[in-house]
Amino acid sequence: MNTAIVARGAAAMNLNAVIELMPSFHGSHVWMVELSDYHGEVSAKYGDKGSAWRLSERELAALPAEVRLGRFPDNVPCRMGLDGITVRFSIATDAARQEKQIWSPTYYDCPEYAALLHWCWSGLYEHSCDNYRAMLEQLHSYFRDWGIPVFRTTCGLKILGGSSGDEPELTRYFDEVAMMPTPEIDMSNFEGVGTLLYPIFKKFFHRAPGSIWRVNSAAMRQMKEAGIPEASMKEESGPAWF
Repeated sequence: MNTAIVARGAAAMNLNAVIELMPSFHGSHVWMVELSDYHGEVSAKYGDKGSAWRLSERELAALPAEVRLGRFPDNVPCRMGLDGITVRFSIATDAARQEKQIWSPTYYDCPEYAALLHWCWSGLYEHSCDNYRAMLEQLHSYFRDWGIPVFRTTCGLKILGGSSGDEPELTRYFDEVAMMPTPEIDMSNFEGVGTLLYPIFKKFFHRAPGSIWRVNSAAMRQMKEAGIPEASMKEESGPAWF
């Protein structure tokens, strides 16, 4: 039995979208989405890099409700800013075609558009190779709904982007890996951190003096200032930001 078949009585899904993401301080991305009850694909381009994610039946069946319903309202607040991201949506369903440009979409203001964005990013990140995944990482900090740009890895943590936010959340991530024998803190795609967070980094290193820090040049400078010894760091060249 095909698990992607919709429940009896539910409307069939047919959604095609082009999503252009134009962040203030990085290059632009274009994502193309094709979804039906039996097929799903998300493809992406960033300059000469790109990726494609063909959904399995399980992934198609697990679509967020906001995406499956295919209802993208027009009454989205109009706002502008300088340090965020502009997203242009062109969405076609059986019911309607919607063209919308939204600055820094949030779940509070436009839940359907925000859900589509986060779902695309998460799936592409899981299924992309490293060179495009690094470009996706640069987008994370633009969406405050997504939490701080820190991920658990099998070896420790990955800290990326402009990690200037929530002290308790960063502390929680460090607590999760502090007891590993040699936790690896990957900051190879890092851009900057607020100095108020320095004591959190220093406290973690005192708890895990055997930790290994993979850093780019920006991370090395700031981690030195935070009290991490250079001997614990391995410098790597991160991707270009622009």
